[in-house]
Amino acid sequence: MHTRRLRTVAVIALLLLTVAAAEPPPRPGDEGVFYGPLVRVKDGDSLVAKVQGVAMDFRLADVDAPELDQPYGQQAKRELMALAQGQQLVLMPVDTDRYGRTVVHVWNGTTYLNAEIVRRGGAWFYTEFARGPALYDVEQEARKEKRGLWALPLKDRIEPWEWRKRKRPRN
Repeated sequence: MHTRRLRTVAVIALLLLTVAAAEPPPRPGDEGVFYGPLVRVKDGDSLVAKVQGVAMDFRLADVDAPELDQPYGQQAKRELMALAQGQQLVLMPVDTDRYGRTVVHVWNGTTYLNAEIVRRGGAWFYTEFARGPALYDVEQEARKEKRGLWALPLKDRIEPWEWRKRKRPRN
């Protein structure tokens, strides 16, 4: 029964990726979409873009990259910087996080950055906050191919949410 359920989830995720890949990415001027140039990348899953002349903080939806002070954190930041430079970013907001950042799906041209950072092994699929399983298979492929952080020794592959929990002061 458990295997059947996993297989069903995998098929649904593949369908969602196929549908998402078939649809063109949102464009500047589309309703509910922000767009503007990259100002800077803060880490592997957050950046600042200038939207209508205002620098705004954004957090990539459905992913969690290593913190800057943990293994692969600096590399993840560089990966996102390479992906986000160039054209105007197109940002589709889905939420606001507890730090006031707008949580977004981001495209640079036709490249969907949220999926690409996971595909390159620069971030985990963040199941706790994800609104669907679409990036699950992308992460599994990166793991299998040992891309990015998945090439690190097992002891260095600490989920960012666990890393943050360990660093919190204990009361």
